[in-house]
Amino acid sequence: SKDHFEKKKNDTLDTEPFVDCKECGRKMHQICALHYDIIWPSGFVCDNCLKKTGRTRKENKFSAKRLQTTRLGNHLEERVNKFLRRQNHPEAGEVFVRVVASSDKTVEVKPGMKSRFVDSREMAEAFPYRTKALFAFEEIDGVDVCFFGMHVQEYGWDCPPPNTRRVYISYLD
Repeated sequence: SKDHFEKKKNDTLDTEPFVDCKECGRKMHQICALHYDIIWPSGFVCDNCLKKTGRTRKENKFSAKRLQTTRLGNHLEERVNKFLRRQNHPEAGEVFVRVVASSDKTVEVKPGMKSRFVDSREMAEAFPYRTKALFAFEEIDGVDVCFFGMHVQEYGWDCPPPNTRRVYISYLD
């Protein structure tokens, strides 16, 4: 009920974390510098200091390219990259498609629907499905950019009607 809610004003500002270059001391927004301590625990060195000394940033071992591949991801990735090559887009980088989550679930029919449809045997009591999360990335200037995300529910041959062999998009971004 509403009495569990607390009335508040949306006027708080979250401070943005900064990182300091280990060599020149330059201060930058952590998100603008694309620095994450877990990936680069030795600290932050700005692009200017890297260029001056002729060094490059240590490779991010948590890149999209290194995520586990699946048959579905490989198939979609191949189709997208072939399409981009056929369209002659030399500026387009390689696209990586990854299925980052996949699990089997079952949806149970709610009581109101159950009394109306399940008890009269018009509908099954439960529907098994597989939920998947697919994401597409493109490497731009050495940074993985996620430009597409989709969550789906796949109902297979083993699922009773009306959901037999159906795919529902539950989220698209």
